[in-house]
Amino acid sequence: MAYSDGTMFPAGLYATAIDGVVYRITAPNTFSAFATGLPFERWEPALDPTGSFGGDLFVAAVKRGSGAGDSLMRIDSLGNVTVFFDGGAEQLDTYASAAAFGPGNSEFGDDLYALDYARGCLDRFDPAASRTSMGDVSLSSTADFIDFEFSREAWGSYAFISDAPAHQILRMAPDGTSDVFFTWDPPEHANIRTIAFGDGGVFGDDLYAGDNGGMLTRIGFDGTETLLVSGLGHKVKGSEFGDNQLFVSTIAGDIYRVTEIPEPTTLLIAALAALTAKRRV
Repeated sequence: MAYSDGTMFPAGLYATAIDGVVYRITAPNTFSAFATGLPFERWEPALDPTGSFGGDLFVAAVKRGSGAGDSLMRIDSLGNVTVFFDGGAEQLDTYASAAAFGPGNSEFGDDLYALDYARGCLDRFDPAASRTSMGDVSLSSTADFIDFEFSREAWGSYAFISDAPAHQILRMAPDGTSDVFFTWDPPEHANIRTIAFGDGGVFGDDLYAGDNGGMLTRIGFDGTETLLVSGLGHKVKGSEFGDNQLFVSTIAGDIYRVTEIPEPTTLLIAALAALTAKRRV
């Protein structure tokens, strides 16, 4: 998901489904198709925060399995879809499908990044779509990098990457070196699927992680964890902060909104029919 406050891009929450559609959500149970015709199966959108990429929405379009096809798609404010980068025979990200913009206050800059599962690194793209690779995330036979997020300034300059089967969150510095920041035991939590940093306010600057068990956990800078939400009923698929709210999606196609801590979630969109029938792991 990606959130726009309306400054450079039409206001709303943007979510993708495997029918090749990007949906715009403007109020509870109010959504419409914003862009159509995206290729392949799985996507995670990122919205340009500075305007250096035209203020547009970028989506990692990933083909499941091996072979050509992975691309970064660009969607303008009118919903027009163009190819920003064609991965060709080199997979951008075989199993995950996450894209994010750098924070701009570190060596990461404000360029566009995408997970490169096959090579175990982050791919960095400038506004001209020139690609360079950063880091060497230690891979294992079970590694499955689902999501990544850049930390807030209070945490230092890092990219945090969720490795689902290992039940851990990796931390990569701007020089590409990485270590394990957080690990939890499977009996307590299922695979970590999505992570997001708080945008201040009631959520502070903490890291929030969603898992396969329908739980959302708050993780502090010192690695302490607090259960924020449980019982979502399905695997958590994505998370996004916007306007001091935390939006959480599940593979069932539902999107929840968390507005306070430690109050339980309130349903933002119940059973989005267009998404529910088409989402999958």
